[in-house]
Amino acid sequence: MNKNKELTHDGVVSRIEDQDAWVKIIAKSACAGCHAKGACSVADVEEKLVHIKRAPRGLEIGQKVVLVANKKQEKLALLLGYLLPLVVLILSLILFKQLDFSDSISAILTITILVPYYALLYIFRGRISNKLEFSIRKI
Repeated sequence: MNKNKELTHDGVVSRIEDQDAWVKIIAKSACAGCHAKGACSVADVEEKLVHIKRAPRGLEIGQKVVLVANKKQEKLALLLGYLLPLVVLILSLILFKQLDFSDSISAILTITILVPYYALLYIFRGRISNKLEFSIRKI
C-alpha cells in the first residue's frame, strides 16, 4: 500500500488468543512531544490496548509491530467522533434558540442531545469496528 494512504502506529503485542491479538500503543497528544512539555500541564500520554481481529500467525507476546489503517478509515473515525457530534451540537443549539428556549435550557438540551448520538454509536459499535480495523505489520 502507498505510504501516503495509510496511517501507522508503533505498538507491542500484549496478548494473543486464537486468531486475535491485543496490541499496546502509546497515544500522545500533539503537545506531548513538545520540548516544553515538562513546564506544561497539557502534555498527555496514555497507554491504549487495540484489539486486532484475524492477526497474522507467528506473533509473540512482547513483539514490536506496526498497526496500519488506511486514510479512508481515519476519515470515517474523525467524522463519527468529531465532525458529526459538532454538527449535531450546532444544529440543535440553533433549533432550541429558534424555539425561544432560554440560553441555559438551550445549552442543557443541546448537550443532552449527544447522549442518544453516542448511544447509537455504542449500539452500532460492531458494524463500525468492522470498518475501522487495523492490520498488523511485523517490524
